[in-house]
Amino acid sequence: MREPPYRTVLKPYGQALLALARRRPEILCLGADLTRQTETDLFRDELGGRFINAGMAEANMIGIAGGLARAGHIVFVNTFGVFCTRRCYDQIAMAVAYPKLNVKIVGFMPGLSSPGGPSHQAIEDVALMRALPGMTVVDPADLLRSARLWRRWRTILVPYICGLSAARFRRFSARITGSTSTGRRC
Repeated sequence: MREPPYRTVLKPYGQALLALARRRPEILCLGADLTRQTETDLFRDELGGRFINAGMAEANMIGIAGGLARAGHIVFVNTFGVFCTRRCYDQIAMAVAYPKLNVKIVGFMPGLSSPGGPSHQAIEDVALMRALPGMTVVDPADLLRSARLWRRWRTILVPYICGLSAARFRRFSARITGSTSTGRRC
């Protein structure tokens, strides 16, 4: 197998979420039958007691996340971008956004990058999430920006913002683009 001409990291989101959850016992992870595709198989395998597979019922998963957040947990909801935004938008608005609950919605295969065709292409997810009160939306360009995002989630978004945030990530390996010394803040 030929090595790519650029650096890659396998399952960067899954590794970062697991590292964060090891230090924060209040973090729970919810999935929709896509653990391998959303990199949450790492979390499930190590912290199985804090992982819930809601099945292919994304709207119900958002309701579950809202209930767990009301009980004091920080909940990470993970599935494909189109399923965690458009399919369950009303549940996000009513069960999580308006009550200002600490739920992190993580959508994979954003934009037109999906091999699943039009039914799996999340092209309006950012617009939908930005319309919600108190929502923070992030869409890192590559692994370097994802790492910076995780530092922010670990130090700012997770402990201090008791509210909703959404992120978009690509799947499996992440290509590192750009310089590590940009001097810009994430």
